[in-house]
Amino acid sequence: TETSVPSTETPAPPTETPPVQDIINTTWHLMSMTQAKSEPRPVLPGTKITLFLDPGGAFNGFAGCNNYAGTYALGVNNAIAIKLGQVTKQSCPSPKGVMEQEQQYLQALQGAQSYAIGNDSSFNIYAEGQWILSFMAATPR
Repeated sequence: TETSVPSTETPAPPTETPPVQDIINTTWHLMSMTQAKSEPRPVLPGTKITLFLDPGGAFNGFAGCNNYAGTYALGVNNAIAIKLGQVTKQSCPSPKGVMEQEQQYLQALQGAQSYAIGNDSSFNIYAEGQWILSFMAATPR
């Protein structure tokens, strides 16, 4: 009779890696920002906020007035950590509220904790302070 010897190998961790290809190498356009249980606030008319995650762990984008860049890390269970690096220092007087919108966006982005990908080409980042940043994939031209 054969007896089975228990393996001394450490079991491999679960391979629940995030669907990286779904969010990497895509230009994302912010559609709205929501805090706590408030109504989603659409991006101000006449402004554009983008986010692009490259495969090497760097990101960049346009925050409505200024360009920004930094690094990110993805983890299991759709965890995401974002470290803001450089932000240009322009001041944009119009449209009204663009600088406040940019500041809120960058602050929420830095508090990113997790993300979700929707079936409709949407990408949501869930951040500290119960912020939800809702993006849609840019349509290729």
